[in-house]
Amino acid sequence: MRVLVTGAFGWTAAAIVKAVKHAGHKVVAFDLPTAVCSDEMRALFDKVVLGTIAVFADVYCATQSIDAIIHLA
Repeated sequence: MRVLVTGAFGWTAAAIVKAVKHAGHKVVAFDLPTAVCSDEMRALFDKVVLGTIAVFADVYCATQSIDAIIHLA
């Protein structure tokens, strides 16, 4: 399953992303272009989409071929 995690670079997301990966799913990260992400976290993502949930085009791009969304933004 492909899971989109909004706010994926955040502290709360870290535990959730690890659990989703451990369960065998692919993680697509969605966060602000200005957000800071550690190399350890970035290595867990199968894809990173930078944008904001306030812009429809960014959300549309991020949600293509996604099976589930965990909204933390």
